[in-house]
Amino acid sequence: MLPAIIDAHAHPFLSKRDNTSFLYYGTGPKSPDDFVAQLRRAGITRACGSVIRPLDGVDFNEIRGLNDDAVEMARMFPDFFIPGMHINPSFPEESCREIERMRAQGVRFVGELVSYMMGHDGYAMRAAFPVYDLMQQLGMVLNIHPADESDTDILLRQFPRLQVILAHPGEKREYLLHLDRMMRFDNAHLDLSGTGLFRNGMLRYGIDRIGRDRFIFGTDYPICNPAMQVHGVMYEELTDDEREAVFSKNFLRLMGEG
Repeated sequence: MLPAIIDAHAHPFLSKRDNTSFLYYGTGPKSPDDFVAQLRRAGITRACGSVIRPLDGVDFNEIRGLNDDAVEMARMFPDFFIPGMHINPSFPEESCREIERMRAQGVRFVGELVSYMMGHDGYAMRAAFPVYDLMQQLGMVLNIHPADESDTDILLRQFPRLQVILAHPGEKREYLLHLDRMMRFDNAHLDLSGTGLFRNGMLRYGIDRIGRDRFIFGTDYPICNPAMQVHGVMYEELTDDEREAVFSKNFLRLMGEG
């Protein structure tokens, strides 16, 4: 029997244009109900994430629309979906107001932010520092698709109380850089979505170096096959406590629920 599994990196949708499975083969879920059903079929008990679509970064109202869809998804599936929100670092004032608006609705998770898709360059521009400071004050959790090494380091260094989840282990070079960064920054965590888990022993190696508490389970569904991610963790030579930490307890602790 599978343990409780929380997918901390999923991208739900209410409309077809936001269905990220269509970025590839278009054979993924066809509706929000199907989205939830397919994750449950993979053994996942809850999921968290943001609605995402390519934006030009000009109109902040598009960000608000995506956030409203995530909140609506949580309303539709209150026992399953945990909403994540977007900001745009190029719009610091608007982003701060949006954080306050969403936090008032119970949202504590920001991301996954994807700079190359959302129309901005990286994350750690100085003008955006008030945005991250507000997240830090409110105890929010941030998930980013890293832009480059220095950008990520600046963000982690400037905001040591902001818990930042870095998306995607990547191949060996990228993964080792993630582990080195996690050694240097206590507020850096890594989600396992996307490339990585298919390399045998990668998670065992990472836990041996960093410990079990900063690896977060994620799938990047519906872009990626969620069952492959689940069974990738199941196959790794982990203790029951380590597997439970990765699958759910680490995420719940970051969210103030553990």
